[in-house]
Amino acid sequence: RDNDFKPYIFKTTNFGKSWSLLTTGNNGIPSTHFVRSIAEDPDKEGLLYAGTEFGVYVSFNDGKNWQSLQLNLPHVPITDMEVHQKDLVLSTQGRAFWILENITPLHEMQNINSSKNHLFKPKEAYRTDIRGYNPNFNFYLSSIDTTVTYRLEILNPNNKSVIAFSSKPKKGEQKLKLKKGHNTWSWNMRYPGPELVSDLVSMVIRPSTPGPKAVPGNYKVRLSTGSWSETRDFKILADPRWTNISDEDYTAQFNLATEIKNTITQSHKIIKNIRAIRKQTKTISTLSAQSMASEKIKTVAKNLNTKLTAVEDMIIQNKAESSQDAINYPRVFTNHIGRLYGVVANAQNKPTAGVLERYADLKLEYRDITKAYDEILNQALPAFNKVLEQEKVKRLIIPFDVKR
Repeated sequence: RDNDFKPYIFKTTNFGKSWSLLTTGNNGIPSTHFVRSIAEDPDKEGLLYAGTEFGVYVSFNDGKNWQSLQLNLPHVPITDMEVHQKDLVLSTQGRAFWILENITPLHEMQNINSSKNHLFKPKEAYRTDIRGYNPNFNFYLSSIDTTVTYRLEILNPNNKSVIAFSSKPKKGEQKLKLKKGHNTWSWNMRYPGPELVSDLVSMVIRPSTPGPKAVPGNYKVRLSTGSWSETRDFKILADPRWTNISDEDYTAQFNLATEIKNTITQSHKIIKNIRAIRKQTKTISTLSAQSMASEKIKTVAKNLNTKLTAVEDMIIQNKAESSQDAINYPRVFTNHIGRLYGVVANAQNKPTAGVLERYADLKLEYRDITKAYDEILNQALPAFNKVLEQEKVKRLIIPFDVKR
């Protein structure tokens, strides 16, 4: 305001008896970027943040040198700043408030060797549906080698794998997207969801449905590639708004959600098996007819397929063509248990008496499904195979005789 645009940040170590200037105009902050605000990181000694007329700067050595921390922040005056729960919060003149979430990687920046990979210690996370509280995993990759596999894995308090992300995912793993340099990967604190048939049409559950929420506790993240691996600890904390929920309550909720998820997965494995059997019997029936085999095979195959379809229809509503069709047709097992799973998996408390009672009902319904399925495997399918044996029909049929 007196036509002096130089940056001025002074430091004292003797309660103001003497001061040293931390901004010379040529140690990172330009000579015309006058300073409006400054903040010390309470978790890392010597880590300073400066807000100037034209943006944000950071120093890792107590102000000896500065560098830009602008990222995607517009070049605007930074009127105030504060480090709050490991986030850097800014107020600007003309561009509202900005928050740089999770600045913990800055605590380790001086430990980075640009020629080596590095996994940063994660910030603690809160088990809540509020956006921004998921655990973020920051890691540095010195290079990308497409010939090897990069794997990021979450381990629970018992050192058991929760979920895995991979650059070359195998069954059960999710795709891990990478780039050279700094990477950030977020986890929604969910275990893998139920394995459903891909063509399921339902209002309450779909193939992308997530798994149970992780129980608060001590977890680990492990990053590995080739012979290199690094593991860091992190915590998942309970939502502080729910003060009357115990660890036992969270565990009970997780265990029931997992049990229901597994039941849903098993029921859909029945469907997959049913469809595999139906496809084969249809093929055998068609080809045997073309090869002039007995009509008996076609009849037995038709009866078997009728029983297979009846069991599948007990599990999913195949008449539905869109999620809204659920109001037009009777709801069956997957509709009911999918709804119950959503209630349990998204809860923040132990299962209620009503939930447990409803699950007991559905277990009886599932028992009837597995009974009908077992009857097919133990009776109808062997009977079909016996007919094929009697008719001397091979499992691999070549329907047409090619004359030489």
